[in-house]
Amino acid sequence: PKNPKEVFPEAEHVTKPTKVIVQKRALRVLLFASGATREFQFVRTLVYREVLEKRMEMSVLVQTGREDHVDHNVEPERMLSDFPGIDRTLSILSGSGIELEIAGQPPVHCDASSAPQSFAADIKAFARLVRGPVEDLNVMTRRGQFSHRVMRHAVASRLELPVTAPLAMLVCQSGCADIGAAGACGQLAAGACVVLDHADAKPLTVNIAGQAIVLAVEIWDHRALAR
Repeated sequence: PKNPKEVFPEAEHVTKPTKVIVQKRALRVLLFASGATREFQFVRTLVYREVLEKRMEMSVLVQTGREDHVDHNVEPERMLSDFPGIDRTLSILSGSGIELEIAGQPPVHCDASSAPQSFAADIKAFARLVRGPVEDLNVMTRRGQFSHRVMRHAVASRLELPVTAPLAMLVCQSGCADIGAAGACGQLAAGACVVLDHADAKPLTVNIAGQAIVLAVEIWDHRALAR
């Protein structure tokens, strides 16, 4: 059964049976971090123990990117620096922010109040923490097959947000949001996310109780449009 606070029109969550194929192979893990923080080092150590037992394969992407002197317990080919054919949007959710340098351009300061930064994930990009760790939201889509848009909305009372993409997500960065869509309503607390996978041309009304910041993510599937 659905939770009373869920934005879901039906009384129960019911899904069709799905065929599952179980493959006997090592689990592939990608560790993605803004920097070599204590949390990152802790998780990396846990995963590395599984790598030694041949139960996992680990790849690492550290956004600071300039730590050639640091041993991350992975082979050089598993120290990733880019994602070929991927478009990316980076949004800072909390912390003092980062200085983001893309393809040798002057650094751009990104924090929890700045606009999301969109760039190609297959070009060189480096990030330097301003002061302490940050929490960020990364949206990545495969170029030519999907596209996306991320907008940050700071609202004190009410926002009527038109959603045109067939797949949309609302992430509450801070505050508390009352969400109304497709005849259903619910409450979205800070750090929570609601997924709308049946968005139509009707506007999605987002009611904000008090001050809140909401990130709206829209994703288009161009493969479906081509059919």
